[in-house]
Amino acid sequence: WIVKEHEWAAQLGEAAVPDVVATQVVRPHQEALADTLSYFLDRQDTERIQSCYAIFDDAGILPVLYATMRKHVESRVKDLMQSTDDSVLIEKLCQQHHIWHGLVTSGLHADPMMRDALHDGFEHGLSVRGTHMAQLLAQFAGAQLGRGMDTWIDDMLLIFRCLYEKDVFEVCYRHAFAQRLLQQCSHEAELVMLERLRQECGPDYTRQLETMHRDMDVSNELLHEFDSAHMPFEFDARVLSQSHWPAYEEIPLRLPPEMTSVLQRFEAFYEAKYKARSLHWCHALGSVVMQADFGRAGTKELVVNTLQAVVLLAFSTKHVLSYAELATRTGLPPASLDATLQSLTCGAPPTRVLCKSPAGRAVHKHDTFRVNEDLVPTARRICIPQSERPTTHTQQHAASSYVLVDRDMFLQAAVMRVLKRRTLVSLSDLLAEVGDQCRGRFALDHAELKHALERLMEKDCVERADEERHMYRYVP
Repeated sequence: WIVKEHEWAAQLGEAAVPDVVATQVVRPHQEALADTLSYFLDRQDTERIQSCYAIFDDAGILPVLYATMRKHVESRVKDLMQSTDDSVLIEKLCQQHHIWHGLVTSGLHADPMMRDALHDGFEHGLSVRGTHMAQLLAQFAGAQLGRGMDTWIDDMLLIFRCLYEKDVFEVCYRHAFAQRLLQQCSHEAELVMLERLRQECGPDYTRQLETMHRDMDVSNELLHEFDSAHMPFEFDARVLSQSHWPAYEEIPLRLPPEMTSVLQRFEAFYEAKYKARSLHWCHALGSVVMQADFGRAGTKELVVNTLQAVVLLAFSTKHVLSYAELATRTGLPPASLDATLQSLTCGAPPTRVLCKSPAGRAVHKHDTFRVNEDLVPTARRICIPQSERPTTHTQQHAASSYVLVDRDMFLQAAVMRVLKRRTLVSLSDLLAEVGDQCRGRFALDHAELKHALERLMEKDCVERADEERHMYRYVP
């Protein structure tokens, strides 16, 4: 209609009706009319969205519509985060983003500025719970990739691009990625995800993840070279690059002689191959498949971790053991021993391979333990859950602490790069240049930058200029 009216006006030499409408109606009431876009977006009314866009385009006031789009998306994202359970929040956000992206393409002529408004609105909406959203996205990605599903990768990356705290996502994703690799449930989808993250954030962002994946291939090659003949049991080892994998607690453990001899044999092979390297065993990550005779309950095949296996092997010579005897035989510290015994005595009935006296969920130093010969009849193979892990709150706190330390080191390095190049620089210029280096990992906080400057001044790497106190100088 607008095009036809302009053609008629050109032929008649008169003012076009759309120009009159734009001057007398649209521009004076542009704010109120722009709000109708939000109404049409909620109802996914493509036809009216197209009309709204055409009217504002003809009036030359599309920036008003961009602002409305930005506010609408930000508001709806915040509402969705408040009203949706965390277990399905990422999926709902992906679906909603897909809907808006379709409306921008079909109803708003794929306007690049409108796409930017959609991105900005989504970004500001997520920033309200930025750290938590990064953790949720990492969990969602891990759940999908653990099942070998790569159909969600494009949608996950749409959300990922809108995150400020990409470094938080990397830490949480790396912890989950490590578990999937060690449990050997990694799929081709993992490599697709790594390549997409590399394209998004550069090789530095995925270097540790790629090294972790490479460690698995190197471990397979080592096992192929290792002479496993005449060994008392099947043996598998994963050699991890300590600086690239998450930090794991080294729990002291007194292994049976058969296990110790095999580990020593592998250590000798490894140290002969790599002269300057040494191995540190992380027993809490190991797993064991063992057979156990439960008397009346029969023989069962147990799938346990190394700590649980050592505790169970202590009963091979004596059927009833006290807490003190188990502590002596296993060498486990109290916290680890308590968690391991609890997993063997207080789990689901089919997994209670030990009995505790007196009964109860808590483990005490005066308790005694025995083999459960009245084990509930079940399948021949029993998978016993791992010892209790730290709570989600504890894990999140640990991840947040790691991120803060990593950010401080990153900012110190960024400041040094700027000062070595320019020698003398003002705080405002430093904020701008360091902010550019941080983009793609996290949003720069002025307080964090000032803390990094203070740390560098304590190390005598940076000093304030005597003549201008707001200027900083590199100290060679």
